[in-house]
Amino acid sequence: MLPHTDPGFPDAYGSAWSGTDDAPLLAHFAEDGEYTDTGSSITVRGHTGIARFRRAMFAFSRDSRIVFTSLLADEGGFAAEWTWSGTATGDLVLDGRRYPASDRPYSVIGVALCRVDATGAITAHRDYYDMRALLTQIDAL
Repeated sequence: MLPHTDPGFPDAYGSAWSGTDDAPLLAHFAEDGEYTDTGSSITVRGHTGIARFRRAMFAFSRDSRIVFTSLLADEGGFAAEWTWSGTATGDLVLDGRRYPASDRPYSVIGVALCRVDATGAITAHRDYYDMRALLTQIDAL
């Protein structure tokens, strides 16, 4: 795992979110790390919860891809801009409502605010983005 202050970290972390194997992503997180997706009002904790969330993301979009476009980092964490893109090949469940697969492409921008512990493991990752933009692009609104 590259430290979040390494110039190669944005590409490595984006690849970890975009790959189909849980291990590379979980290697970046503390065992009790937390991930919050503010667009869907979901918070998961620990490696099991983070892996479950990532798998749900791929169930919605088999070609889901995260690209980090900029990153600001210090010893306590980082803030990063990103683009999430793919195709809505599966259903999206949001607030108990199911939006059927539309096979429409989407691309949304967002920001991640993350804290790390003394070892560099992510203890908290919060994503902020416009869920309405996603729903509009996949023809769910």
